[in-house]
Amino acid sequence: MRNPKASPASMYSRLMIMHELGYPLYMPEPDLGLKEYRKKGHRVGDVGRITPSGSFDFLFNACYPANHPINPEVLPDGF
Repeated sequence: MRNPKASPASMYSRLMIMHELGYPLYMPEPDLGLKEYRKKGHRVGDVGRITPSGSFDFLFNACYPANHPINPEVLPDGF
């Protein structure tokens, strides 16, 4: 049964998590300092962490080669 007092944002978040369809970000905008990353935003293969403020802290993309402009110069061993 739908909770008439639930906000659309809280319903969206709850349903995404419940159906394992992703993690809703409180601040979905890419970091302003990542020029190449901001061209297309979040992509399949992005590896990062969710910050305490609710944004995605991009570390690297596992689907692109190590020398792709989106990836940083320093990557995990065995990349």
